[in-house]
This record gives sequence, structure tokens and C-alpha cells, in this order.
Amino acid sequence: MELNYLLTEDEEFISEAAVQHGLRGEQQARKIIVQTQALFAGGDLSDEDQLAFLHEMQAIYFDSKERAKKFTPKKYRRDGK
Repeated sequence: MELNYLLTEDEEFISEAAVQHGLRGEQQARKIIVQTQALFAGGDLSDEDQLAFLHEMQAIYFDSKERAKKFTPKKYRRDGK
């Protein structure tokens, strides 16, 4: 996929989701961005709660990467395991 340096990070994320997962992936990416922006912009969360949210999202990301490893053929894994 050709990277367009004029795209914002949000637009790049949405575009990549559309390429990899089609229309449904694009819609889900847009929804995640809008909901997360609203969560932080609303001011309802304390700084500690915002930080906890970010840590949880990071944990979800790393957990999903670990689970995806078992579906990657060994010859394509970087660690060779």
C-alpha cells in the first residue's frame, strides 16, 4: 500500500483498516476513533482513568498480537519459534 504523507494518523488508520478488512473494518475503525475522541474530549474521565484506559488498550493490543502468533507459520515469524 502506498503511504500518502498528507493523511492524518486517523485517516491512515481508517484507510489501512479498509484495505485489510473491507467496508466493515473501515466502519469499525471510524467508530473506534470517534468514540475514543468523545471519551477524552468529554472531560468525564480523570487523568488517572484516562491513563488506565490507555494501558488497557495497550494490553489488548499486545494480547491480540501474542494470540495471532499461533496462526503465523513458523517460517514467517521473526523469532523463529
